[in-house]
Parts: sequence; C-alpha cells; structure tokens
Amino acid sequence: MKLLGFPRQEYVTKKAKINEILCQLSEKFQNAKKDLEDIGKRLAEVEAHFTQPPTPGIFTYIEEGSDQALFIEKIEEAIILEMTYAQIDEHLTESLSAELCKIIKDHPSLTKDYIRSVRKD
Repeated sequence: MKLLGFPRQEYVTKKAKINEILCQLSEKFQNAKKDLEDIGKRLAEVEAHFTQPPTPGIFTYIEEGSDQALFIEKIEEAIILEMTYAQIDEHLTESLSAELCKIIKDHPSLTKDYIRSVRKD
C-alpha cells in the first residue's frame, strides 16, 4: 500500500522525522520567544534608567544632558566608594569641567540634597 506515492513504511518514517523536526522547531521557537521577552525586559529597564529626567534642584542649573549624565555618574561612583561630602567635593573637582565645578560650588546645598536622594535609593 502506498501513501502519497511512498511505500507505507517509508511514509511512516518520513512522517515521524517531520514530527521530530517540528517538535525541535517548536522548542527552539519557545526558547527564542523567552529570550526575546527577557531582552525586552532588560531593555525596558535600561531605557527607564536613562530616560528618567533627573530630579529638579541641582539639575536646574546643569542644563547640558551630557553634563548631567557625567555628574550623576561621578556621584554614583562616590557613593559606591562610600565617600564623605568633602571627599565627594574633591572627587567632583577632579572629575568635572571647571564650568560644571563652578555650578556645583555655587549650589552646595542642592548638591548635598541630590547626594542624599541617591543614597536613599
């Protein structure tokens, strides 16, 4: 007896092989789907971190986005290193441009407010 032009045994063998391939493809599809969902979640977290507008206060005076990002980075570094306010001031002076340092020095209470807010988080 022939099925679709194949002898019965050959048809059964081919059908089993096709089913096996379909199962493998389905498994790979599910894994890829899960990986894409994970990547999407991580991307959303990264985007949320970088798209959150900085809190007002000192950022009212630091207008350039690149300066804000650098200031945030240096404050985070200092907090990780558990620096005191005086050490943070020195760290910022060494790390930031003269113009940015002047803004920080002109508004020390706003800088401290920002440091406190980051330490809370």
